[in-house]
Amino acid sequence: MGPQAGLITWRFKRPAGDLAGFAYFDGETLSYLRILTLGAMSLGEALGKYGTPDSYWFEHRDLPTEAWSQANLIYPSLGCILELRFDYTGQPMPASVELSEDTPIRAVVYFSPDALPAEFSVPQERLHPWAALGPISLPTPAH
Repeated sequence: MGPQAGLITWRFKRPAGDLAGFAYFDGETLSYLRILTLGAMSLGEALGKYGTPDSYWFEHRDLPTEAWSQANLIYPSLGCILELRFDYTGQPMPASVELSEDTPIRAVVYFSPDALPAEFSVPQERLHPWAALGPISLPTPAH
């Protein structure tokens, strides 16, 4: 985000299943919304709602106190990204993760289909076409 970027956050009240929301601005323009669901929606429910994603990519964090891999399923024509986090803190990084209908969605990001925010511009070599539910090999993170 640029030098005049801004952020508005909020928490959802119970009984809403979602935890919090974040609106990211670039100047006075809304760049994207991120809803932290923390499992209030499963991957099966999301696939039923949004359909099949175009592709996905992984992000990794591998520190002694925090280790995880995150699959980001993207729907560019809808302006939507599903974030699925796999924690392995205190354990070696697994070779693969299992995507099932029960896999919890960590967050949903909404953006304008006409303007993918720079934060989500991923090099083509990191994008993988969506195939199906099941095991997905984790790429070795670059150090």
